Amino acid sequence: MKASLFAPTQAAEWGLLIADVMNAYQAGDPHIMCRQPLPGSRLAASWQIQGCLVANDAFGLSDANSWRFYGVLAQQVKTSEYAVVLRGTANIQEWIDSLKCCLISHPAPEAGKVEEGFFRLYQSMKYLPLRQDGNGLLSNIPDTAPSAASGIYDAVGGRHLVITGHSLGAALGTYLAFDLADRYYSDQPQAATLSMCLFASPRPGNQGFADRFEALMADCYLVYNYARDIVPHLPPSLFDYCSLPAVVKLTPQTAQAVIAADIACNHHILCYCAMLDYNCIENWHLLLARTGDNNSCICGSNI
Repeated sequence: MKASLFAPTQAAEWGLLIADVMNAYQAGDPHIMCRQPLPGSRLAASWQIQGCLVANDAFGLSDANSWRFYGVLAQQVKTSEYAVVLRGTANIQEWIDSLKCCLISHPAPEAGKVEEGFFRLYQSMKYLPLRQDGNGLLSNIPDTAPSAASGIYDAVGGRHLVITGHSLGAALGTYLAFDLADRYYSDQPQAATLSMCLFASPRPGNQGFADRFEALMADCYLVYNYARDIVPHLPPSLFDYCSLPAVVKLTPQTAQAVIAADIACNHHILCYCAMLDYNCIENWHLLLARTGDNNSCICGSNI
């Protein structure tokens, strides 16, 4: 798959899946490992959940209460393609807790440096196959649970995989794609397809990391950032942080939706979807109200 397939209309559909994962996280039992999408959602209608991704906000400390659900591995019912769908932050505090504004070396050779807080969270991430006897409790995650990259690769077997994420989930998705790319393109260079579509991505590392990522994933990913969203401007470039090269910048002039001048609205995944394809949802106000969000974020069409 090439990044050209992540045109605005297709990208909006991936963004709506991210919204479904976030809604499942916010509506579900906080102690359950794997959240099922809510009835009536796009994710529930067309995808089957294969497993879930959890990470420890305590960054490796022995604290069972710090495990959080971050996303799912799902398989499309009709096409059998796989997708990793990663939620963004549930609130501003969660994002601040993850951001450390400190660069550390990526463990791979000549891979530059990455943002410490985001990367430590990624390093703690585990893949949990969906259990037949129930979802299990976050307090009972086995020590033998595989890392995100190992678990997902074993589950997918090198078949077609799309990674999509928003905000913190975009940073986590970037590190995951980096780890998977080497396996995909060395094990099955002719047949394997790995691609990535991100939204509202913070800067994941320095120029060295961005260059190495581009070498691995050129033409296979796209990042959509909104000019008025503060998150893509963090951590500051003043501290040697750098965005990935393949960024499409949405502006109030080019967006298909008029977004309220509000920090939270500028960052909301549903606002990104409306800016990309306003007509993909019949009533944005009703959708925002159903999810408990500010239904005045999307002011109307800009088409």
